[in-house]
Amino acid sequence: MDDILHSRELTDLETVLRAVLAASDARGVRAALATELWGTSAGEIHRLSTPEYEGEWQTIIERLVEWREQWVRYGFMRMVQGMLAHLEATERLLAHDDGERRLTNLRHAVELLHRAVSEERLSPEGLLLWITNTRATGEEQVERTELRLESDADAVQIATIHKSKGLEYDVVFCPTLWAARRTKDDEPVLVHEGEAVVFDHGSEQRAARGRLAAAEELAEELRLLYVALTRARFRCYLAWGAVSNSRTKVHAGHTALGYLLRSAVGTGTPENIAEAVPLAFEQSLGQFTDPVNVLVAAGGGAMSMEVLGPEIEHAVPWAGTQEPVSVPRRPRCAPGTSRASPRSPPAATRTTLATSPTPGWSNALYGSSISAISSASRRGDCPALRCMNCSSGWSSLRRWPISVL
Repeated sequence: MDDILHSRELTDLETVLRAVLAASDARGVRAALATELWGTSAGEIHRLSTPEYEGEWQTIIERLVEWREQWVRYGFMRMVQGMLAHLEATERLLAHDDGERRLTNLRHAVELLHRAVSEERLSPEGLLLWITNTRATGEEQVERTELRLESDADAVQIATIHKSKGLEYDVVFCPTLWAARRTKDDEPVLVHEGEAVVFDHGSEQRAARGRLAAAEELAEELRLLYVALTRARFRCYLAWGAVSNSRTKVHAGHTALGYLLRSAVGTGTPENIAEAVPLAFEQSLGQFTDPVNVLVAAGGGAMSMEVLGPEIEHAVPWAGTQEPVSVPRRPRCAPGTSRASPRSPPAATRTTLATSPTPGWSNALYGSSISAISSASRRGDCPALRCMNCSSGWSSLRRWPISVL
């Protein structure tokens, strides 16, 4: 069984639906009673077939007739939801060892039938015929009928730091703690002055308030950094390095992690502390790694720092193919619209960086630091980086990724 059409849950649901449409068929009603959805034992079904329990049998028939009327009047979904609630099907399925799997299949089956009714405007009888024909021909789209995961507990979860507050995960990856942003000098700022909040959009005190706003933003980022680094139960990986934006001149030294890794930033006051850290970043990167080495030495094996190896595999721009490639013609765009050109596939090559490239990174290279996490977890092996065309910036990142174990 690899699709919902052949699952036990859809078969049981089909059996009950047939009884709803043919309540006068005693054999069909007994078959419905025997399903997992109804949960009637064989002894109970036999008892209901005897004359002395005719009243209970008639109650069941009346219930089936009522569901049929609801189906015709209000539609499939409203009827089936009420029916499953009355039968307590959810509780019954979850009582099994594989209850989560069974309940997922049942919900999937209901969704599939509801979609068929809505898209093809099927009558109750037409829906049962649709089930039979689709199961026999397999014409329904695979993505609609393929069995779904009953639980995503073991799946990778992607969450923002804000959303992760109060939650815990066995293993946490923090791939972009080097990413920084900074308010431009000509942008308005919002700062606290005493008990008041001041919105400055160009006064004579804009420069001073801009420095104060940067310090307040750094304080908030430090709180978020604490949240990020304390979500893991067993292990936390983080990547950090000399990554900068060549256009905005914002780099990893402007981040909260850059502030924490800096052993000393001089005698900066709260107004200029946010400027002192990036300045130290540009002067000596060793000032950031030294504190980490101290923490690693004092951690008793609970923490480690690793750097990427000197050899970086990356791709170069695709040079084309020997043979002409036939590409299907694409439909023309409507007037006034644009269409992005397709990217060329990369060719796999191996390149050794013998010299130190420029440290600046463009926005296009920011996301590539996620690969550094994979490399850190592999103790220096970096196959995940081979698809990146970043010959002008890898030496910076490969020198300073950190994994906290």
